[in-house]
Amino acid sequence: MLIGYARVSSQGQSLDRQIGALNTIKADKIFREVASGRTVKGRPQLQRAIDALGAGDVLAIAEWDLYVVRVFGSRGCVI
Repeated sequence: MLIGYARVSSQGQSLDRQIGALNTIKADKIFREVASGRTVKGRPQLQRAIDALGAGDVLAIAEWDLYVVRVFGSRGCVI
């Protein structure tokens, strides 16, 4: 399964471009959220996306931020 994750920092920003990119690669499920990029807390949809991963699944992140790089780098993932 291909799971997508899209995030913007504020309500005034649009997820449309990121969702469009994830739809282009035919993501089976897309998790979306509005959360500040300043903190590592408050990303429940990212956690749900990670929890949804099974063996052989792929997580596609529409736009990387420093938090995501830290989380996945600390888990030994290739980014």
